Amino acid sequence: DVSSGGNSVSMYREWFWDYGGSQAESHGHFITQVSDGGFVQVGETGSLPNSAKVFVVKVDQNGLLLWQKEFGNTGHNLGNSMIETSDAYWVVGSQGQDSMLLKLDKSSGDTLIEKKYDLGGNDAIEAMIQTPTGFVGVGYHSADDPNNTFFTGGQGLVVFFDQSGNKLSQQDVNQYLAHPYRIKTFDNSYIISGLTAGAEDYGVLKYSSNFDLSWYRVIGGDQPDHNFAMDVAADGSIYLA
Repeated sequence: DVSSGGNSVSMYREWFWDYGGSQAESHGHFITQVSDGGFVQVGETGSLPNSAKVFVVKVDQNGLLLWQKEFGNTGHNLGNSMIETSDAYWVVGSQGQDSMLLKLDKSSGDTLIEKKYDLGGNDAIEAMIQTPTGFVGVGYHSADDPNNTFFTGGQGLVVFFDQSGNKLSQQDVNQYLAHPYRIKTFDNSYIISGLTAGAEDYGVLKYSSNFDLSWYRVIGGDQPDHNFAMDVAADGSIYLA
């Protein structure tokens, strides 16, 4: 039982399945429910820097496997997150220490578009959102600790793509975030969260639709604080975890 606000809620496991990749270790960084009721999980099979491949698993609403796919030659590859559009799943991360974007067929997982971008040094895209004209991604470049899958000691950036995943431009946000993790939209604005320099605190930014900075906040205590998740409620409240 889980107690919340004086009330007890009974919870029980409905199902559990596990699916492995071709390498010795498989681990997920991100999972989301998709429009057909199933789930897509993104991560790696194997370990950095020598044995990792991007690993994507699609299951139905009961957790039964529909397809699983691996991407990139064995080495330094990261599967960080994904979004669903009307016609595909878009996976972001890195391949061979360069930022990566994959467009996958929903029913089969087959590759429809594959893009790599050298954004500077060791770089990766952590998360992406769809906009009316394309996509906006957040991540880092010039990582000092490239084999760390949580905080790389890099420099934060925002990347703009067209609807086919072609890179249009990139903008440095390192003065605010060393490692942006999540991006959301609310009321014609962009909200970006992640880790400040040295992974010392939570950082959250709000930009206008023209990508002018509206405000910046730092949240944390005396010890390091690691912000890996964000959501925005219908009233504009921002939740960081």
